[in-house]
Amino acid sequence: MSSLKQIRANQENGRRSHGPTTPEGLAASSKNAFKHGLRSSSVLLPEEDPDAFRALLASLHSEHQPVGAHEEYLVRQMAVSQWRMDRLQRIEAGLLASRLQTIREYEADSTDEDEEAEAPPEPGQEYLETSRQLGAAFYDDSRAVDSFSKLCRYEATIRRSFYKALEQLRRAQAHRLHPEKQILRNE
Repeated sequence: MSSLKQIRANQENGRRSHGPTTPEGLAASSKNAFKHGLRSSSVLLPEEDPDAFRALLASLHSEHQPVGAHEEYLVRQMAVSQWRMDRLQRIEAGLLASRLQTIREYEADSTDEDEEAEAPPEPGQEYLETSRQLGAAFYDDSRAVDSFSKLCRYEATIRRSFYKALEQLRRAQAHRLHPEKQILRNE
């Protein structure tokens, strides 16, 4: 248990410390909890291409022709969801590549170095070996950290967000283009 002297010292330190105050310090501390960017309030990660995101947004804008702030917002939501789905696929590929490398290194270390060099693999054998290693990576993950399941949950959430925005956009556009049909439906 803390002594009264220690409690007072802690309180005094707390009164003097207010965290970062400079713009640089605030910007740095805003990234403290950043992990993978799938739930980030910022759409782009520092290493992602803003022009590529703008191109995606322009493509969706061109395809859906939004009118007004609400439709513009929904198209932007679709772009953000699509961007995050693309990021999720890169994360999954990176996760698999990392797991494969770990499995291959483990298997290489566990083979006897004195063995004679193996004959070149038969056609299709490398594909089967890679498939086996991918299966081992998936199995290993499902027993441990379960990052593939977490990725699937993120994917489902992001995908729902995209299609929800698309559905709302279509309803808003139908209402804008044919308001008389909406009145009949509501009766």
